[in-house]
Amino acid sequence: MEKRILFLLTCLLLTGCGPEKEVYDLPPQVMVDGTVYGTTGYPVPGQSSDDTQTEGTITSEVDSSEVPTEDDQSNFGTGYGYRAGLHDGTLEVHIDGDWVIFATQEAKDTLDFTVEGYGYRPD
Repeated sequence: MEKRILFLLTCLLLTGCGPEKEVYDLPPQVMVDGTVYGTTGYPVPGQSSDDTQTEGTITSEVDSSEVPTEDDQSNFGTGYGYRAGLHDGTLEVHIDGDWVIFATQEAKDTLDFTVEGYGYRPD
């Protein structure tokens, strides 16, 4: 009887010891008009947090480990306003009082997101 109990306890312990699939968060991304834009990490140069004029709003979200698949969807939350950026392939998203530049991978590969490269958006 003791051998059976020991065997059952061993089986129970081993069933939970398999390798777990690790899920990693992706960088913040948003889909607008069928295009996925990822964060550049750069703020919009010269833009005041008081300017909240937007062209659209993020209305749905996916898990942070997923890429958005629908328009106005992000992997970092809802309720954020956005507008077209100063260059093709860029989008500006209003996050927690700050404007952040998002861009397509092609734009990330070709643009400079510093003040000198991106440009200055005055208030």
